[in-house]
Amino acid sequence: MKKRTGKGKGISINSQFTSTLNNFKQGLANVSEGVQVREWKDYKPSREMEAASARAAEIHKIPSLVR
Repeated sequence: MKKRTGKGKGISINSQFTSTLNNFKQGLANVSEGVQVREWKDYKPSREMEAASARAAEIHKIPSLVR
């Protein structure tokens, strides 16, 4: 029985990808503590969006089969 060496079966990472990955890692490492983050606000749909949703629900309502 032939022994499997696994040659040619793995992923090949070229130098361009490696340098891109290293630049990304360096960018993550250089993030300072003073980065400003916007305060989280809950999503509140506008009146127009709520009206459009209500119209769409009314248009696409499945008629009841029970009489």
